[in-house]
Amino acid sequence: MTGDLTSIHDDAPYAREVLSTLTLQWPESAILLPTGLTHLADRVTDRDFVHTVQYLNDHGFISYDAMLLGVEPEPRVIGALITRRGQHLLGLIDKVGC
Repeated sequence: MTGDLTSIHDDAPYAREVLSTLTLQWPESAILLPTGLTHLADRVTDRDFVHTVQYLNDHGFISYDAMLLGVEPEPRVIGALITRRGQHLLGLIDKVGC
């Protein structure tokens, strides 16, 4: 897993913020919006947000019920939850400081 941390910023630029947001909501699910990410609301691009969420979901770090694109002014992820694997990744990111 530590080898993956060297490229996590390229693969999922907002991984720390998405995982941290979901950790604060756990065990409840959350609605994720680019403007709702802690400390980054004004700097998150929709493209990087969607790419991050898809990467985290594809690799088992989060799960979600639906992603809505083009319906609202910004992308929206409904029913998002952090997985145990995602909690582990967040711990590694925080430890390494990526």
